[in-house]
Amino acid sequence: MPDFGLNDRQKRFCLEYLVDLNATQAYMRSGYETSTEDIAASCAWELLRNPKVQSYVQKLMDERVARTGITVDRILKEYAAIAFSDITDAIEFNGNESSLKDSESLPKEVSCAIASVSTSVNTSKKGESRKVSIKMHDKLKALDMLARHTGISSDFNQCVAGLRRYGFNVGVDENGKPFLLEEREEIDHSSIAS
Repeated sequence: MPDFGLNDRQKRFCLEYLVDLNATQAYMRSGYETSTEDIAASCAWELLRNPKVQSYVQKLMDERVARTGITVDRILKEYAAIAFSDITDAIEFNGNESSLKDSESLPKEVSCAIASVSTSVNTSKKGESRKVSIKMHDKLKALDMLARHTGISSDFNQCVAGLRRYGFNVGVDENGKPFLLEEREEIDHSSIAS
């Protein structure tokens, strides 16, 4: 691999930076001596501004992507699976009873949306009772990440917030088009933009 005109300590900084993307900690782990963390942060910032360091970090990141197969598209697909998950894809409801569906039959996009499954057994005079709990990953966080990556949230939400600041009650229809709520006879509260 070309050295990009960096010395050994600068290369080490780049490698350490990829561990946790914390430039200050990478600077200190790289063997640079500093008296305070603030000085380390400042020096690390200067290193990251160096075009040769930037090129080397990018090269290392590209190699990591090639090794791991982790791409932005793959990450966005995982976020989408979580964001659009439905708990009824993992649980069957039968009257007052509910049970988990067989994990072998769950599609990958359903199982990746499950954060955890836990079982507890209670013993009483009436016998044993078993309780199974399922926790899904945070849909709102996943939706927020998707909105940020696609640019949906910023401009639109700023516009809606501005209209609301001036007293307009704005909602969003099923096609994503804004409308004044007073113009509709029936208000669907699930379509109100936040």
